[in-house]
Amino acid sequence: TINKIHSQKSAVSPSLLNQYLSEVKAKLESAWRRLQQSSQIVSGGEAYLSFKISSNGTLISPTISRTSGNAALDRLVIKVSKTVGNLGRPPGGELSSSLEIPFRVK
Repeated sequence: TINKIHSQKSAVSPSLLNQYLSEVKAKLESAWRRLQQSSQIVSGGEAYLSFKISSNGTLISPTISRTSGNAALDRLVIKVSKTVGNLGRPPGGELSSSLEIPFRVK
């Protein structure tokens, strides 16, 4: 189970949140580039990964929110979520909303 920290309900500044989300995106894109280079996927497509981040920075509940129509590409995107590692603790101790990031093969 995920323990949510209710004691830190103070407002987190938008700039701090944006900086954190930029770091999350950079980590996911780095994992994506590594996996894509070692994969056989060459055809174009775009899949959207939807996920949450636990209070300790673990990526949880990864799902494909918009499929690319290419099962191999969708599987690779899910693999990114499993290999990215810890994303860092969210500012304020929790992120209540789901996040969504697109991954493309050109």
